[in-house]
Amino acid sequence: MTLSFINDEYSEDILECIHFCKKHNLHNIELRKINGQNILNIKDTDIKRIALLLNENNIRVSCIASPFLKWDKKNNQTLSDFSFYKYEDDAYYLNKLIQIANIFSTSNIRIFSYIKSTDFDMSNFVDYLKRVDKFLEQKNKNFLLENEPVCNVSHIHHLYTLFNENKFKHIFPLIDLGNAYFSKENINKDELEFLKTICFYYHIKDFNGEQKCYVLLGKGDINFFDLVIKKMRKDSFLSLETHTKKKEDVEISLNELRRITNA
Repeated sequence: MTLSFINDEYSEDILECIHFCKKHNLHNIELRKINGQNILNIKDTDIKRIALLLNENNIRVSCIASPFLKWDKKNNQTLSDFSFYKYEDDAYYLNKLIQIANIFSTSNIRIFSYIKSTDFDMSNFVDYLKRVDKFLEQKNKNFLLENEPVCNVSHIHHLYTLFNENKFKHIFPLIDLGNAYFSKENINKDELEFLKTICFYYHIKDFNGEQKCYVLLGKGDINFFDLVIKKMRKDSFLSLETHTKKKEDVEISLNELRRITNA
């Protein structure tokens, strides 16, 4: 088991994140926004500079938290929460992500399933994923598909159906229980246990249903020990994503994550 955190949950300043890692003896970071720019928009020269800084401080990139496919399939409309706006076609960003992952020497890239729409065709999406899976095999990269409330694969159940019915070599589920609780999903524990056999990456954020908001880890409704940590794969990453918009909450939640994992 490896602990990580999404950088901009703490700071968009990579030097501040490096200081945080050193203070808490963390050696992994997940990258999303840096200095107001989405990771997918940053110039290669700046990416290389950031990669050098991380390498010099013995910090590895556990995952590229990309916005790939978090856009409308038909008109390319994007959500601005990642400071990303889509100007090119899907293939362009697919190749750009591989380049970025190579610079950071990471294998893992987070993806989505297009912004939710009533005419979404899951079979077409699966066909696309199968083609991408073959492409990823050539590049030795993994796509991690997250259950995201605003996207078509929005529930743990959707992940279960997709991965139970289809076998991929380089595409895996990224389980986010915080998203599931936000969506008021009634999680089927048998489906979750199946997913845990193939999932090796989790986003960790807690949700309080009564307050209807994300809270400090351990102050919400999610029993991460029972639902995730128990029987999870030994090679799993637990990546902290507090979603509370408070820098100090990342530090407090990290301490709680270490307490419940003995890491």
